[in-house]
Amino acid sequence: MSQREEVREIVNALYDAAGIKYKYRGEVTELTAEVMGRMLSEIRSCTSALNWVPRPTGGKATISWIVRNLGSSFTRELKKKSISLTCGRRVLLGLRAELELSGMM
Repeated sequence: MSQREEVREIVNALYDAAGIKYKYRGEVTELTAEVMGRMLSEIRSCTSALNWVPRPTGGKATISWIVRNLGSSFTRELKKKSISLTCGRRVLLGLRAELELSGMM
C-alpha cells in the first residue's frame, strides 16, 4: 500500500470511528495532510483518546508524518472501535468540505 493510500485509509477510519458515513475518494495531497493535521489537533481538544499522537514538527502535517506517526496500527484501533471519536464528529463534519477541496488541487 502506498503512503497516499494509507492516508486515505486513516481518514476514512477517522470518519467511521466518529459514526459518520463518508468515504474520502479524492487525491491525497500535501494539502490533504495539512487538513488532516488540523482535524487531529481539533479532535484532541475534546478527547484524550488522541493525546498520544505527537504534534507535527514545523507546524503542518505531511503525508509522511501521518504515515510514520499514525499508520496501520492506528487504523486498526479505530476499526476495532477501541478509540471513541464521538466528540470529534463536529470537527470532522466541519472540515469535510475542506478535505474534499484538498483532493482537487
